[in-house]
Amino acid sequence: METEKFLCFRLSGNGFLYKMVRNIVGTLVLVGKGKLNAAEIPVLLQQTSKPNLHPAPAYGLFMERVYYDEADYATYK
Repeated sequence: METEKFLCFRLSGNGFLYKMVRNIVGTLVLVGKGKLNAAEIPVLLQQTSKPNLHPAPAYGLFMERVYYDEADYATYK
């Protein structure tokens, strides 16, 4: 019987670009599989053209929690 393996990534930020989380997770998985050297990540981030990243599939990714700054939240009450 094959056991299922899960990876858990927790990302925190004050905003994310389109596919940004999928690109981060996909890149880290490639590093974990030995298909990308971790030292190459800063080079990818400094490229002026769009880097050739392999985003993680959307299924299985979900937003767990949203934190609001109390001061920002108070302006909408």
